Parts: sequence; C-alpha cells; structure tokens
Amino acid sequence: HAYPESIGDVIFYPDNGTFDLSYFPFYGRQPQPNYTNPLVAVKFLSLKKNRHFEIQCKINGPGIINDNPYEKFEGRVIFHLDIQK
Repeated sequence: HAYPESIGDVIFYPDNGTFDLSYFPFYGRQPQPNYTNPLVAVKFLSLKKNRHFEIQCKINGPGIINDNPYEKFEGRVIFHLDIQK
C-alpha cells in the first residue's frame, strides 16, 4: 500500500490488515480460556531518518466507534515513532 510521501510504502500482516471475526466479541478468560489476542502488524519500508511520525491505527466495523470527540483513544491507538540515523 502507498501512503503519503512522508510514510512511503507499507506492508500489512495479515495482507489486508484485518482481524478474523472469530476474535469478537471477547467474553473474558473464564468463558474463553483459549482465547488469544488478534495481531495486526505494519512494516514501514521507507521511513525517512531523523524524523518524527505519528501513526494512527483505527478499528473499523459495524457498531465500532472510532471517532468519539470525547474519548480520542476509543477504537484507535496512536503511535509516535522517532526514526534516528
């Protein structure tokens, strides 16, 4: 996937960057003792050095709120990356 010039090309794992629906809903450890957290990974292929990047990941889907103006981390997470030489 291509993103703004400052971020460059990105590879997602899984390829489409989505979770299988079998992870949801999570009812807790007692009713689901073998539950494992879902994993999505991102590999940035060409970040420029000596720069700061803010990366935001959102969860999208029916009934998921990711744009609550009163709770900015509901349905999303923000990472700050400092890439040095």
